Parts: sequence; structure tokens; C-alpha cells
Amino acid sequence: MTYGMLLLFVPACFILNMSPGPNHILALNHARIQGFRLSVLAGSGRILAFSILITFTAFGLTLIILSSGWLLNVIRTLGGLYLIWIGYKMFRDQPTNLNQGVREVSLGSLVIKEFFLAIGNPKAILIFTAFFPQFINSSEGLLFQFLGLGLIFLTLEWLAIALYALLGIYIARVGSSRSFNRWFSRVCGGLLSASGIGLLIGGFVDSD
Repeated sequence: MTYGMLLLFVPACFILNMSPGPNHILALNHARIQGFRLSVLAGSGRILAFSILITFTAFGLTLIILSSGWLLNVIRTLGGLYLIWIGYKMFRDQPTNLNQGVREVSLGSLVIKEFFLAIGNPKAILIFTAFFPQFINSSEGLLFQFLGLGLIFLTLEWLAIALYALLGIYIARVGSSRSFNRWFSRVCGGLLSASGIGLLIGGFVDSD
């Protein structure tokens, strides 16, 4: 990859990293309730999931998933159901934030949420399969380039996690009332559930 292509890749990649999605909603909400540190550390689950998908893509394994309709639908269905479940729990959650004191939640449970939310999202597979190859020079070592792009993507993804966590901290400070926290939790839960329903509907449409 040339430096010119790298200069194109980094901003284009960061736009993808910053695009609102289920994992960023989760990171924002974790920071609002648990604090910045736990939210960013929980993002390691997402980084692990993306690392697995990038490695699979580098070896061409995600092409098998994309070409196998039933396997892609299984991932989409499980991912959609998990999104709906997480969204429902968030919708029903008791309104709280950092101003009311940090709720005792294990880091492991937050990491697991981030991991399964990321690994069950077929859009991530499409991004790595369709976006990365546009910046790869076919005359050079493909695997080395792919893993290099993956490392840049993961670094920028963790930066995006931190930025969304900071936004969560800001929201916790400006919205301290119980009514605001109830409203905010329900909006976030509704968005996650809607994303899950969208994945399920997409699977039904593709199978027709």
C-alpha cells in the first residue's frame, strides 16, 4: 500500500468507526452508568470480535460465510435476537447514571455484551470484505497488507469507543434527573431492539 492510499484509508476508515451503531450505543450507555474506564475496557470485547472477523477475512473465510445463505442467516438471526434482548433489558432498566452512584457490574459481563453484539453483526463482515480490498495493492503481500489495515481499523475503533464513552459521561452530567435517565434508557433500548428487528427482517427478505 502506498502512503497516498494510506492517507485515503485512515479518514475513510475513521468515518466507518464513528458511524452510530449498536456497539456505540452500548459504549455510550456503559459510560453513562458505569464510567469512562469500564466502558473503554468493555470495548475489548468488540475489538476481539473484530480481530476474529478481520483474520477470517484475510484468509478468505468470510467469503464462505457470505456465499452460504443459510450460515449468514444463522448469524443474522442470532445477532438480531441478541440485539432485541439487550435492547429489551435496557428499556426495562432502572433509570440511573453516574450522578446516582456507579452500579456494581462486572467488567466481564460488559465485555461479553460487546463481543456478542459485534460478532453477530453481519454488517461488520461486509465492511471487512468489501471495504478493505479497495486499499490493497495486489502486487504486494496480501496477507500482510490486510492485517496491517486491520490493525489500523482496530486502533481507530478503540479511539471511537473512547469518544462515545466521553459522550456518555457528558450525557450523565447534563441529564441527572430520573425522568431523563428513564427516557434515555428507553430510547437506547428501543434503538437496539429496532436494529435487531431490522436484521431479522433483512434475513427474511434475502431468503425470499
